[in-house]
Amino acid sequence: MRRREFLQVALAGADLAARKPNIVLILADDLGYGDLGCYNPESKIPTPNLDRLAKQSLRLTDAHSPSAVCSPTRYAILTGRYSWRSRMKFGVWPTNSPYLIEQNRTTMPMLLRQQGYRTAVIGKWHLGLTNGGKWDLNGSLEPGPLAAGFDTSFVLPSVFSEDPYCFLENGRLVGQMKPDPETRHFYQRDTLIRVAEGWKDDELGPTITAKAVSFLEAQTKEKPFFLYFPASAPHDPNIPASFLRGKSQAGLRGDCVAEFDWTVGRILDALDRTGQAENTLVIVTSDNGPRPSGEDGETYGHASAGKLRGFKGDLWEGGHRVPFLARWPGKIQPGVSEKLFGLGDLMASFAAACGAALPDSAGEDSVNQLPMLTSGKSSKAFEIHHSGSGYFAIRQGPWKLIPLMGTVGSRVAFLTDKPNSMAEASKERLRKPGSPVGELYNLDDDPAEQNNLYDRQPDRVYDMLMLLEQCRRLDRTNNIPTSTAR
Repeated sequence: MRRREFLQVALAGADLAARKPNIVLILADDLGYGDLGCYNPESKIPTPNLDRLAKQSLRLTDAHSPSAVCSPTRYAILTGRYSWRSRMKFGVWPTNSPYLIEQNRTTMPMLLRQQGYRTAVIGKWHLGLTNGGKWDLNGSLEPGPLAAGFDTSFVLPSVFSEDPYCFLENGRLVGQMKPDPETRHFYQRDTLIRVAEGWKDDELGPTITAKAVSFLEAQTKEKPFFLYFPASAPHDPNIPASFLRGKSQAGLRGDCVAEFDWTVGRILDALDRTGQAENTLVIVTSDNGPRPSGEDGETYGHASAGKLRGFKGDLWEGGHRVPFLARWPGKIQPGVSEKLFGLGDLMASFAAACGAALPDSAGEDSVNQLPMLTSGKSSKAFEIHHSGSGYFAIRQGPWKLIPLMGTVGSRVAFLTDKPNSMAEASKERLRKPGSPVGELYNLDDDPAEQNNLYDRQPDRVYDMLMLLEQCRRLDRTNNIPTSTAR
């Protein structure tokens, strides 16, 4: 099956593999569909670099993260496998947790390294470290990024909202930790955290950006490279670089989006300056939908999810429909595509871009979407969505089924713009007496998910529910019905 599909890709565009492209994957943290000017003309955040990139790229309007929260999406991107097939059934991978990716599983960087790529991860990791037990910051913190197939790594171990606040380079602590925890103000509360010597919250973004630029400047045309850059912005706590404070009209969260835009600009400039841009596939996207507001609970009149319903954690579109820009000069034509895409499809698509075939045991849920990116031909049949609290939805054509009403969100509801309204927001999610059991929407007619057709389309509900259940219980080796090509 896969050998035949690989040959079809190779024969249809043999020139794609004539010179393997460099690949730069830039992943924002909690960037929303409405944050960028190229998606939302009413955005209150300046994003000149991303808007410029959008004019040079294929801009997808129907791209989705595999989960509505962060570490499950990171797992799916690097493995081509939905995270709910792993040990992580809901939520995010807790700090101090062991390395999540299974032993002997082929990852995206492993596959690319086998094709001669130099691989690097710079930014937020959040997929666990070591084989278990409390992390020893004075020893080796592998398995981790190096075990996942990266030749070099410079990472924030977990998430910016939890300690330890430090950098790890190739599995080792950079510098030393301060002997005593510090009290810092996060999420409107004082918190004791572990901090490395010299750590400055507002230098996180500029530090990893500088590392990414240095990596790009060190590469030569003799060997292709893969840079995975999972940024920390605009995840809370909203602490932008000092020189970007006040850059937006959407508070500190908006300034953090502006910081992400600045980072993208620096990376693109490095590709131009080193003459690598013409043979580099650049992808910019987000790990899930946004929070509606900043740490202060204010939206400043800015719609972080645009006109979509819901936010981070949700099964509604605002939780997982994400910005997606793809630039590959001469191979991907600039424009706009409404075709369905899942970030888990990147693994099979990157494999095709460099002329590789996925092993049968790898990337079970990844669909080769290179033909869609390069010629508009998509064979993707459906996509499965997953909420922060572990519930499912399924998308097939224009139709989207949420089997159980009241399960759309994560354990913390992001329905309103005020943190002190979260309890009230949670009540809004409860199924009301007499309402349908689930939710069914035609997104072509109703992208804001306001007209629930669940009770009017019982046959469609049944068919989609059966497809979802079959996919949940079986994998591709057991012949689940996926798209027709990889």
